[in-house]
Amino acid sequence: MKKQLITLIFIIFSTLSFAQDAVTSKDGLNFDKDTTIRKAFNSFKPDLKIIGESTTKWDNNYVNEVSHDVLKLAEFNYIKAIDVILLDLEKEPMQIATYYVNVKKQPSDETEEIDMEWPNIKDSKLAVVLHYNSLWHSLTYEQKIEFMKKNDFKIAWEPSNIDLD
Repeated sequence: MKKQLITLIFIIFSTLSFAQDAVTSKDGLNFDKDTTIRKAFNSFKPDLKIIGESTTKWDNNYVNEVSHDVLKLAEFNYIKAIDVILLDLEKEPMQIATYYVNVKKQPSDETEEIDMEWPNIKDSKLAVVLHYNSLWHSLTYEQKIEFMKKNDFKIAWEPSNIDLD
């Protein structure tokens, strides 16, 4: 009998609005698009660190490498979402945190507190799945390689066979 797994899904919305224009604040000043994206990803790296430490799967160096690459892809508007996944031996998701890029959400007075301390389960592993958008897919293979070299990518990203349905 196949064991049933419970998948907990945490969705963390960013208030990114990095269309091709510069972002304008309430007082009318223009801000650098990269600064806005970095601010929106303020919780991503700390969340990754907490997940990595609580599961004992990733050290700070690896968290920094993943964060660096994800931020670069977001700055150039190449990704629409990022999944951080705790997988069992059969590569079945046990826990997922999804970060959406380019999602506009109205600010709220209440902040949802989500526990990012995940269990340290024997024989489990963590994975990051990037959901690229059409802009990335429109690049040639050579353009993608050049982008990664130019931006000093730390991870050798590869296609995923993780079933997220």
